[in-house]
Amino acid sequence: LRELSLDIQSLIKTGASRNFPKEKLLLSLRLQLQKYAGVENANLKNNISDFIIASCEQYCSIHLSVEEVSALWID
Repeated sequence: LRELSLDIQSLIKTGASRNFPKEKLLLSLRLQLQKYAGVENANLKNNISDFIIASCEQYCSIHLSVEEVSALWID
């Protein structure tokens, strides 16, 4: 979980510094999460999703809906 959180945070900070549009950030996050496809625990997914939402708001001023973040987990 720690490694995933750091990967996500790094990706979001990179997106912020490069002014990624929302769609590019979502695509990048989806590709990152595919590396962790083995995560089946619903609580863990919810925690990670909440972390993504908060980090995007904090670093990019991009507001994501729960639906947008939930879609990142769909293969």
